[in-house]
Amino acid sequence: MKATNLIHALGITLMGILMFSCQTEKQPLVMGSLFSDHMVLQQQDEVAFWGTATPNTEVSISGSWGKTATAKVSPTGEWKTQLETPEAGGPFSVAINATDTSITLSDVLVGEVWVASGQSNMEMPLQGFLPNEPIDNYQQEVANADYPSIRFFDVARSISYSPKSDYAGEWKVTSPENAHLFTATGYFFARKLYQELGVPIGIIGSNWGGTPAEAWTSKEKLQEIGEFEEELSVLNPETIEAIESWFDQFPKIPAVNTEEEWLTLSLNDDDYREAGFDDSGWPMTDLPAMIEDLDCLGPDGAVWFRKSFTV
Repeated sequence: MKATNLIHALGITLMGILMFSCQTEKQPLVMGSLFSDHMVLQQQDEVAFWGTATPNTEVSISGSWGKTATAKVSPTGEWKTQLETPEAGGPFSVAINATDTSITLSDVLVGEVWVASGQSNMEMPLQGFLPNEPIDNYQQEVANADYPSIRFFDVARSISYSPKSDYAGEWKVTSPENAHLFTATGYFFARKLYQELGVPIGIIGSNWGGTPAEAWTSKEKLQEIGEFEEELSVLNPETIEAIESWFDQFPKIPAVNTEEEWLTLSLNDDDYREAGFDDSGWPMTDLPAMIEDLDCLGPDGAVWFRKSFTV
């Protein structure tokens, strides 16, 4: 082979490698759990939609009320755009189209959307905190909770040491079958709004009883304030690993939500009540005392105390 031909062949090979390496890997169109069937959008506004898709492509959104929007996908795969919404009404559909994937959201309403966030006062569900703290007359309230135009989205609890792009949850239409788990404050607020305004109502519940305000504040803002060095110190990798290891040593059981589940709840602790149970490895403490002052305890939860005495 002549030298010129060899160089030409190598050039073709290198070009092929270069073209192959520059191809963009396809990513399916993915949207957060907030964008799902039965969702409620704020009326007469420009509502944000976001997700991921194949980098450097385009995503289009179309509402069945006649408005459209497009977004350019970033080189890292993220996109975001805003869709103009009409006056309250529905049900509508929303179509999201990418280069190789399409998603259609159905039974979408347009009305008033509120976030219900806070601690235990906002977290308390319509049935109350069973078994010992039910809400007065909750059985009748739940039985009458038949409002198809009121929708709830509950953000599932999740611990994270950095901002998350998505979270577990789904939009639910208010009915006697599921209303008992909705935030009670949010439910009565939504019902009053619906009765006075006559438009669809969406409530996004994001609450966690007992959490401090710092836990809901960004790391950057806490650093700017400059008074939370101790709280920020837990965000280093070594401390995070130690905390996660500590949680992992305990068995976990599914959360209970109904009175029947509470009555049959088992923590696998029947042995603790037996007189012959070996508790020599348990820590000692002095009673009576406030439970938060007992150094032998970890986080809040179910606690057993054993006391031996001679008759």
